[in-house]
Amino acid sequence: MVNQMETTDEESETRSRKLQQESDSFLTTPFKNNVNHLSMEKSISLLAHAISSISECVSITDMNDQIIYVNKAFLKTYQFEESELIGNSISLVRSPNNAAHLAEVILPATLQGGWKGELLNLRRDGSDFPVSVSTSVVRDDKGEPIALIGVSTDITERKQAEKALLESESQMRTITNSAQDGIIMMDPKGNISYWNPAAERIFGYSVREAIGQNLHNFLVPPRFHEAHHAAFPAFLLSGQGAAIGKTLDLEAKRKDGTEFNVQLSLSAIQINDGWHAVGVLRDVTEQKKTETALVKAKQEAEMANKSKSIFLANMSHEIRTPLNAIIGFSQLMNRDKHLSPTQKEYNVSIIRAGEHLLALINDILELSKVEAGRVVLSPADIDLYSLLDDIQMIFKERAKSKNLQFIFEKSNDLPRYVFVDEGKLRQIFVNLIGNALKFTDEGGIAIRTRIDNITAGTLQLVVEVQDSGPGIDENEIHKLFKHFEQTSSGISKGSGTGLGLALSRELAILMGGDITVSSEVGKGSVFTFRIEIKEGNSATIETDIAKGVIGIDQGEDIYRILVVDDKKENLKVAVTLLQIVGFQTREAVNGEDAITKFNEWNPNLILMDMRMPVMDGYEATRRIKATEKGKLTPIVALTASTFEDELKQIDSLGIQGYIRKPFRENELFGTIGKLLGIKYIYDDEAPTVQSKYLNDENALAEDIAKLPNRLVLKMQQALAVADLDLMIELIKTMEQDNPELTRQLMNLAVNYDYDQLQQLLNEKENK
Repeated sequence: MVNQMETTDEESETRSRKLQQESDSFLTTPFKNNVNHLSMEKSISLLAHAISSISECVSITDMNDQIIYVNKAFLKTYQFEESELIGNSISLVRSPNNAAHLAEVILPATLQGGWKGELLNLRRDGSDFPVSVSTSVVRDDKGEPIALIGVSTDITERKQAEKALLESESQMRTITNSAQDGIIMMDPKGNISYWNPAAERIFGYSVREAIGQNLHNFLVPPRFHEAHHAAFPAFLLSGQGAAIGKTLDLEAKRKDGTEFNVQLSLSAIQINDGWHAVGVLRDVTEQKKTETALVKAKQEAEMANKSKSIFLANMSHEIRTPLNAIIGFSQLMNRDKHLSPTQKEYNVSIIRAGEHLLALINDILELSKVEAGRVVLSPADIDLYSLLDDIQMIFKERAKSKNLQFIFEKSNDLPRYVFVDEGKLRQIFVNLIGNALKFTDEGGIAIRTRIDNITAGTLQLVVEVQDSGPGIDENEIHKLFKHFEQTSSGISKGSGTGLGLALSRELAILMGGDITVSSEVGKGSVFTFRIEIKEGNSATIETDIAKGVIGIDQGEDIYRILVVDDKKENLKVAVTLLQIVGFQTREAVNGEDAITKFNEWNPNLILMDMRMPVMDGYEATRRIKATEKGKLTPIVALTASTFEDELKQIDSLGIQGYIRKPFRENELFGTIGKLLGIKYIYDDEAPTVQSKYLNDENALAEDIAKLPNRLVLKMQQALAVADLDLMIELIKTMEQDNPELTRQLMNLAVNYDYDQLQQLLNEKENK
């Protein structure tokens, strides 16, 4: 806009000179050549005709300041009629708001050769407006002035644009001056052309010291000069560069020579065909210190977590085992008829304290894994109906022993086969129902399950656990899901860790849901948990779970399995199962033994225990997998660990799968079958999904009563010393005669439901 207006002023000046020449020609020639033939008025008329069509405003006055001519543009701009101006003083269109000295300056300057400037003129309505004016004088042949010519242009729009520009510049300067970040501009010569107060504060240079200095030499540490100067020519040509349009962390130099960290955002702008750079930067010295401290703290925390993980992984089983032994031997000792009443009282206290400590440690270990982020979901296809039957079986007898009603309802839309982490879902069920049973002394427990649809393929399992217990005061509900906090009713029971509900909620959240509670004192409570599940693959579940494997559909193929475990009992369980089905087996008792027998025997698959003396399963696996033959041989890890860090370590070895101890038959055979491409022969009479024990309360006790006394005694001894492997081996011995009883007792064992097992076995002993 400004350039256009300047061009207009130049054109006006040119036209003014042209008009002056024409005026001289038209006005002076008649006097020189033939005064009698043309009058001054006629000469002016001819001049007026020549200039009437131009766009500038033209006025001609005589030496008495009287208007003798105005063109059409003048009339249009000033909004006068011609009759209102001719013969009147030119002061009619002059604004009284002009500076007083202008009137004294214009005429002398015009007579001296012309005047050019800006002033305010008036329209007919009395409003003033800015004009750009140039004046000139017309002289006769004697050189005497005979008329004055004025050429003016309305510059209202230009003035408005200039005002807006000034306001914009003022606002921009206010913004940049108040900015906390330094704002610097570099011209095409590489010199600093703008420097705001924040830049003064950051670098220590005043604006006078900075303007005109070469930016690179002034602010950049010397070791970076070569790179900056090398990139500068390319920037001048295109406005492009490696740093343009980016935010970078760089090092800069202060006035005192010290170097510090800055964050720079750089952009390029083109002015008058030249590229300029604008940088916005901030001092990030403190931020870098904070980041460094955070990184260090994170590393320390990770190291602490790693140490904690190692400790938990090493100690989880070791802590449980002696405590279970203490509890078991105390229970056996309590049967001694020679104990005095005081000794029995002391012994009962030992049992209760041990059970409390064991429950506390179990919850702490599990919750520590959740909080440390080491627990991840391991979903698989499961038979949800079978899981719910197991849960119902676990707690039915407990409820019966307390004379409580036990209601278990499943909605009609509940899918049978789902994709979910069965272990974690089972743990939530056990914690919530166990809690309800603990606090309910009369009435009953009701468990209701239903499905809410979320999206296609993803469902929400909703479970309500309602009890008729004492209820929870509204002021104490907030304590339920806090670690190590108990309500007054929990404290009055004198048991519990204050961790069960906290752990259950952590697991529910991990599974895409949550746990909520509603309660009324004196009437009971309702705990509701929701988790996300997906529809499962029924074919897989029917093959692996609903049917029992009795052989290998192998033709003439022989499959060799190397079983590696340092515990003879574990070896015997796995080897016996594999041999019954038709696998050839060999045994190894540690990693070195496994490597030797792998090289000698060339097995088709290795079942590798991971914790062994001499050489553990990790090192043995690494060495086997380092050979060409080992790369082609599937290895399945056998581990009692539930720590996800340890499972990730197993995966990193190139192991094809892992099975947690204690394992189920279908899990063992299913894993081997998938890795070796084996088809099995299944029992024609698949076990029914609905357990007979659910419909007949006395059936389980009656079947246990039929067991041999020697077997029951061995099972009691296994419980006393918490030998789960032995317990599972003993339970499996009755599988051929009573598979349904085996399934129910196995379910109690793998869920660590020692109380229920002990109660059932004691009833047999009493009978």
